[in-house]
Amino acid sequence: AVGHLGFIGPTQFTAPLISFGMPGCFYNTSPVVTQFQPVTSGSSSITWTAFTIPLNSSLSGFDVYCQSAVFGTNINSAFGIGTLTSNGVACTIGY
Repeated sequence: AVGHLGFIGPTQFTAPLISFGMPGCFYNTSPVVTQFQPVTSGSSSITWTAFTIPLNSSLSGFDVYCQSAVFGTNINSAFGIGTLTSNGVACTIGY
C-alpha cells in the first residue's frame, strides 16, 4: 500500500462505490475527521486514525462511525491506483 485514508463522523451514510471501480465496497460514514497518512516503502504498512473524546458525560450514548481506505493495492483498480475500503464501524460512546 502507498497510503491510508481514515474517516470519522457522527452520521452513517451508505453509498455504493462500484462507479469508482470498487465493486462490493460502500462508503459508510459522513466524515468530520479525515486523515491521510502515506505508507513508506519498507514500513510495516500499519497506519491508524485516532480522535480524542472529551471527558463529558453528556456525550454518553453518542454514536460515531468510522471507515478507512487503503491506496496502492493490487486488489481493486479505482482510478488506476488500486483502492480497498474497510467495513464501516459503528461505536457508541460510554458503552
